[in-house]
Amino acid sequence: MVHVISSSLDYHLHSTPFYLRNNGMPSCQRSSSCLINGIDRGTCTAKRDAYSAPMAYRIAAWLFVVALLVLSVVPAAERPVVIPEHDLEHAIAFVIAGALWAAAYPRSLVVTVLILVGFTAAIELIQMFVPTRHARFSDFVVDAVAISAGALIVATWRVTRRWMLAGRTG
Repeated sequence: MVHVISSSLDYHLHSTPFYLRNNGMPSCQRSSSCLINGIDRGTCTAKRDAYSAPMAYRIAAWLFVVALLVLSVVPAAERPVVIPEHDLEHAIAFVIAGALWAAAYPRSLVVTVLILVGFTAAIELIQMFVPTRHARFSDFVVDAVAISAGALIVATWRVTRRWMLAGRTG
């Protein structure tokens, strides 16, 4: 009887992709499923689940967002212009920010997008108080759509990747 239960548990642990096991709980927090018949089956390794991201992604996301904030509030004469087309420059920068943020914080796309759209609104509101800058609703729309698109691109890639990996193993 014990062997049947452990075999069933063993099959479940090794046939289910790691990101679907244990309700998304990171593998390092699972203690009871680590040992089967007193043998470590490797389920408590340092594998990341679908909801974790390397610290480097988080650092990059924060640095990029801080850079966007600084470049958005410096006087207009001191801001570097990379691309002459204003809306295209905004779109590219905010797509990158959205993608970095979604890669760094993959738990909830909706919460991530709401935070990012709030960030773009905050930038435009701050610009109202900077003498050489102008807050524009059109800038907010371009920034909000671009930052959401960047987050959506990463989320779509992540889901597609999981689907492809599940297809290969199952």
